[in-house]
Order: sequence, then C-alpha cells, then structure tokens
Amino acid sequence: MRRDGLMRRRRGLALGALALIAAGTSARAAPPPLVGGPCAYETYPGSIRITDIEKRTDATLQDQSTAAVQFQVHYAFRPDRPAASPLAKDLIARSWTLMLTSNARDVFPGPKYLKKYGLEVGKRYKADLSVITKGACTPWRFDYKGLDPADIVDGAATS
Repeated sequence: MRRDGLMRRRRGLALGALALIAAGTSARAAPPPLVGGPCAYETYPGSIRITDIEKRTDATLQDQSTAAVQFQVHYAFRPDRPAASPLAKDLIARSWTLMLTSNARDVFPGPKYLKKYGLEVGKRYKADLSVITKGACTPWRFDYKGLDPADIVDGAATS
C-alpha cells in the first residue's frame, strides 16, 4: 500500500513537471505583442530645392562634428502631385534643414559634403516624402535621391 502511494505521488509530480514545461514552452513560442502595429505610408514623389546655405558660427554647435566649419542647408520639398492628407499638406508647406546622421546623432554638413554633392542654392534633387497613414511609427521621412545623409565625409560625430 505504501508503495502504491509513493508511485502515485511520483507519477503526479512527473505529470505536473511536464505540464509546467509544456506551459513554459508554449508561452515562449508565442510572438511578442506588436507595439505600434504595422505601419503604412503614402509616398509623394517630388524634389527638394536648396533655398539657403548658412555657415554656422555658433560655437556650441561646433562640438557635434569634427568638421571645423558647418553649414545649415535649408530646402523646400515640392511633390509631383497634390497632397491628400492635412499632415502631408502641412509638411510640404514647411522649410526644412538637411541634417546628416552619425552615431545616431544629427549633425550639420561640412564643406567636404557640400562639395561632394554639389550643394548650392537653387539646385534640385529628386526626393520622396513618405507620410504615415496607419500605425504609430515615424510620422514622416524623406528619401533623397543623390544625397546620402549617412555620408559623414567631414568626419564622424563625437560622442
């Protein structure tokens, strides 16, 4: 009798352990919840036109890049077709400043960048403006054709 009780207890413990292992495995197999949901964008092909180039003289900005001289390059975006959403219309009406990205920091372009890409007032570059229509991702983004915002030819940004 004593032996039967011991066997039942072991069998119960073994089944319980298997149930815990199975529960833990199925919990890990389920994908994590999607935060922000899938995002969708409406893309407006068009072009940017350089409207102004200002040499930076503010000493507090000089430490963001190894370039001794930095420039603020201002541009306007013009789509090839009219915008549909109020957000897109607002974005198109704005003036923008070209920023380069280095080590996850935005920096102003230096003279080598301006020379390499031929940046000058009045010059146009093809670009797409993508405006969010669904989800909780970046509300808008530009895709420049002929300009590379990750090209830090004047030196990497300091940390």
